[in-house]
Amino acid sequence: MAVATVTLTVTNTWSDGKRQHVIGTVGISPAPDTYATGGLAADIKDPLIKSTKLRWVSIRGAAILYQYIFVASTTKIKIFDLVFQTELAAAAIPADVSNDIIDFYGIFDQLR
Repeated sequence: MAVATVTLTVTNTWSDGKRQHVIGTVGISPAPDTYATGGLAADIKDPLIKSTKLRWVSIRGAAILYQYIFVASTTKIKIFDLVFQTELAAAAIPADVSNDIIDFYGIFDQLR
């Protein structure tokens, strides 16, 4: 089985003069794709993002049983099951995760 993929769709971006702010949504492919223990690689490249230096990020889903944590040093998204309070096991992606509405807000260094 293939490891699940993560896609970032940018919906808005603006500059405060020092940083580029990016808002978007994150999508995670459904089962039979599987979760990789340690997190799923997130490709944060988008033509609207003008920097590669991510300073801060927040991702939040609507599904109340899961929490998403973005590990900036590895650009991976870890998914935690809040019922068992553990990271997901290497298994098929739960429907609640692949159907979740996951919001992304990132702040990048602005290129000069």
